[in-house]
Amino acid sequence: MTANEKSPDGLLRDLQERAKELDCLHRVDDLLNSPELDVPGALEALLEVIPTGWRYPQSCMVEIVLEGHTYRREDFRPSPWGLKAPVVSQGETIGHVAVFYTEQRQDVDEGPFLKEERRLINAIAERIGYRVLQRRLERVVAPAGRALAADAGRTWTVIVDFLRVTDRTLLERITRRMVNYLVWSGVDGAEALLVHATPVAGETAAGQDNRPQQRADVEDLDVLAERTFNLAALRLREDEVLRRIQSWINEDKAAFLYSAAEHVDAPLTELAAAVDRFHGLNIDERDLPEAMRRGLRVNLLRRFFNDQLDFINAAKLVTHVADFYDLVHRMILTPESRGKLGGKSAGLFLASRIVSEAEEHREREKPAHKVHDTASVRATIRFAELRASGG
Repeated sequence: MTANEKSPDGLLRDLQERAKELDCLHRVDDLLNSPELDVPGALEALLEVIPTGWRYPQSCMVEIVLEGHTYRREDFRPSPWGLKAPVVSQGETIGHVAVFYTEQRQDVDEGPFLKEERRLINAIAERIGYRVLQRRLERVVAPAGRALAADAGRTWTVIVDFLRVTDRTLLERITRRMVNYLVWSGVDGAEALLVHATPVAGETAAGQDNRPQQRADVEDLDVLAERTFNLAALRLREDEVLRRIQSWINEDKAAFLYSAAEHVDAPLTELAAAVDRFHGLNIDERDLPEAMRRGLRVNLLRRFFNDQLDFINAAKLVTHVADFYDLVHRMILTPESRGKLGGKSAGLFLASRIVSEAEEHREREKPAHKVHDTASVRATIRFAELRASGG
């Protein structure tokens, strides 16, 4: 056995630690997304949940500081052996999550903490920051939405105004996407906006030379956004504008998962963490653009199962991103895991999805004596062809 190889007992301990970390992150997501708990209530509960993800939970104490408020147990005491991660929301550090051991432990990757525990505390801090952003958005949107509804106004204007104040980079991307959509839809006046749309280095506006251009300043973006969405309001239905904005925002938020699934050489632990993070964002897959939904399904199927084209063509019809969240919580991975589950697992996964999809279809379509050209039927045919060919 070489110095880099571990004994079976060592590998088993590593796998047990990874299982603890995944279970901890799952419980963190459940608390932060619980409709019964407000943010302070969730943070109080996290004080008991977070230690379960560390190697020595019996010696682990947690401190959470958020927006000037401190959450910790009455018997909390800091020590020299701590791990801390900042809580960031909208580019602003608004607190931190810290884990301390009450007694000295053997040094490993970062003091007595593993590198996987560093990733875990960063993921927890990121989820808390996103929950704060959700709360701020709810505070802005709820009263404005009621006022707009009473006045039969435009709900999407609340989102645009919120981005104008909180995330101008995303506003810039959404505005440029809307300009392109208006041009593609043949809306009169959109071509004029395209000339003024904010370019990035290497991109060009229509009719200009191919050379880098400077980004527009703050005033230019405000003017462009106002002109773009005023034109959209005149030429498109209210629900279409709202649907497009929501879809592009969700696409932007989900980009990290798409990138992780495309990276074929990355460890599966990183992909599993990305799937966990996607689940924690509460993104409805149906609100993503069709191309991204299809790409996510295909890339996840390839990473976790196999590259067989017949399998992917069948499975993508009945698979959802949420199915992989359940999958990764039934897998135990080492930090170096890069393999695939393989043929038998792929067949069982596809069969379970076909059965589930068929049951859901029967509930929607009663009586169910007719044969419908649904995704589950087409997937069943492909699956049968795949098994008949020995795949």
